Amino acid sequence: CDQWVKEWQGVYDKCMAYGWMVRYNAVRMEPTWMILGHAAGVAAQMTQQAGTSVQDVDVPTLQTILVEQKQLISPTQGL
Repeated sequence: CDQWVKEWQGVYDKCMAYGWMVRYNAVRMEPTWMILGHAAGVAAQMTQQAGTSVQDVDVPTLQTILVEQKQLISPTQGL
């Protein structure tokens, strides 16, 4: 795992998500790509401001920012 982190340090890749988190059929839909792109953009801004790499992004903070920007991050959000 450490070798993977070193090789991919600073890379924002929304395409890797389908192999890890969601079924391929779901990620093929345009809204899914837009949501992933939005999250990647916010994460990129966070790393720029903090001067860190993407692996050091604070996920709870990222999620809070996304929710404040009206991003749905959970199927049960708002219920």
